[in-house]
Amino acid sequence: MTGAVPVIALEDVHRSFPGPPPVEALRGLDLCVHAGERVALIGPSGAGKSTALNMLGLLDTPTRGRVLLDGRDISGLGEAELSRLRGRELGFIFQSFHLIPYRTVMQNVALGLRYTTPSREITPDRVRAAVSAVGLDDRRDARCSALSGGEAQRVAIARAVVHRPRLLLADEPTGNLDSARSTQILDLLDSLRTADSSHVIVTHDPAVAERADRIIEIIDGRSITAKAA
Repeated sequence: MTGAVPVIALEDVHRSFPGPPPVEALRGLDLCVHAGERVALIGPSGAGKSTALNMLGLLDTPTRGRVLLDGRDISGLGEAELSRLRGRELGFIFQSFHLIPYRTVMQNVALGLRYTTPSREITPDRVRAAVSAVGLDDRRDARCSALSGGEAQRVAIARAVVHRPRLLLADEPTGNLDSARSTQILDLLDSLRTADSSHVIVTHDPAVAERADRIIEIIDGRSITAKAA
């Protein structure tokens, strides 16, 4: 990928939070993600992984440094424009799922389109296709309160990818699952990858990291290694 413009890049990114005492979560972090690759972010708790993911997800802005999307510096954009970019370009998978328990699988997945897609394009067929892609055809009318942990994570993935984001960000997506279900989720994420989509996964699990194309270790707010998985 030498010479290719990254989908997203962090250049000398610092992020400080006021104290007392002040916390310097990122201390000159350099990180890039190219089209079609899966990157795993590893490191000890408190190292800055989640803060880095928030930067990649345009959910936070640097105290100092630059965030580049397709080579364009977006650090100075306002919240309205950042929100538009998040809705169009990004998908998020959270460890805690964040599903609405009294809504059905279909209804939860449809929420992934509400803020990203013109209403005329939010069709039942499009939502069904996302539910089918994660293997939940037979559960699409079930309330999410009745799902197993593995099923709930599949719904969360369908909701994250239904608008076909270019960059999928996952924070410990298998953290609440046993090893067998974790493998199923990773296989599912593999099946959803395309040449144009990229995945970034924060994980403490070596088995998850080994499935990535690159592993980036973050310690004390800096990336200290970038190696092939």
